[in-house]
Amino acid sequence: MKMYPHPHPHLSSLDIGLLIIFGILIFMVSIVFLFKRMMKKQEPIFHEIINTENTIFGEKKQEPIFHEIINTKNTIFGEKKQSVFKIVYFWKADEPNGILSNFAVTPFTYVSTTNREYDVFCSEQAFMIEKCIFFKENEAEQNEMIQNILNEDNPDTIKKIGRSVQTEEKMDGWKKVNVNIMSKVCHQKFEKNKKANEFLKETKDAELVEASPSDKIWGIGRTKEDDLNAQGKKRPGMNELGTCLMNIRNFL
Repeated sequence: MKMYPHPHPHLSSLDIGLLIIFGILIFMVSIVFLFKRMMKKQEPIFHEIINTENTIFGEKKQEPIFHEIINTKNTIFGEKKQSVFKIVYFWKADEPNGILSNFAVTPFTYVSTTNREYDVFCSEQAFMIEKCIFFKENEAEQNEMIQNILNEDNPDTIKKIGRSVQTEEKMDGWKKVNVNIMSKVCHQKFEKNKKANEFLKETKDAELVEASPSDKIWGIGRTKEDDLNAQGKKRPGMNELGTCLMNIRNFL
């Protein structure tokens, strides 16, 4: 019988076994690397969607500006899975989606917690009237402060008047009711003012976010740009106003 030389005359059976094990380890590491690369989190894609349409008078009707966020992930089978959700950011009255702001000019007749009617030009006015009712127990002083609020046409000044009536001893009580009062105020605004009503409905199921960098109670405590760049990280603010408007939208 013809004998053929061993292909690796200097390798023992042990050496060959170790090489096989080493090869298997390299193969397994490669599989893990490919799996991690495949499952790597994709950066969200942001689209700003602006909808406008002409009215019968040729004017531009501004509809909500949505930020559509598309998250893409790879499955273990190499398929791409997308999730899409929309956010409507608002803050100042003269900025996009400003009608959602309490400073926006949206006249309506407000019925207070004392069942009195007040003609207000913005929801901030109604909210500060409620502050006077809560903090001022003396009826004469209460009526005087409310009249000052009604005579004022600058929302910033109205807010200052409302803050001036706050007292330390009643702040804890106010914090327990202020969200409910804000809901009452905003519900009447969006129920009675047609323009505001239609706009809120047009936001559909989008998340409503007050992107106020200075307010961590009613807003999120950061700007729209910072929120988009945060990649879904926890917001420093509670967004109570945005939550309030989303709840109201469900009942319109």
